[in-house]
Amino acid sequence: MRLGHTDTDRARFRRPRLTYANVVATLALFLALSGGTAFAASKLIKGSQIAKGTITATNVKNGSLLSKDFKKGQLPKGATGATGATGATGAAGAAGSAVAYAEKARLTSGSSSSRMLRTRPRCSGLQPLRRG
Repeated sequence: MRLGHTDTDRARFRRPRLTYANVVATLALFLALSGGTAFAASKLIKGSQIAKGTITATNVKNGSLLSKDFKKGQLPKGATGATGATGATGAAGAAGSAVAYAEKARLTSGSSSSRMLRTRPRCSGLQPLRRG
């Protein structure tokens, strides 16, 4: 029995050689996958390059536009729906008005945030709070 490698073992474990054909094929594959995509992306048309009035309804695919693609007021509004049923009446509130409750809270708390409760906005038919 002979020790060492035979010719068939060497052929089986031989590394592939770096040939011109292998280098060119690898380079072509790399350029096709990376450079081709970048080239195509650089040639895309932008919206600013399209003249007004050149895109018509026949050029737009049905269902591809959303309401956000239109300016406010460009889309017609739908018909008003029917009035819904009246809800149940709520429970009765506590005695007194909200103004009286706020005045009572101001007198009892004395905090700085109660200063906002001392006056109400002037509305037609309402009188300002009186300090007592």
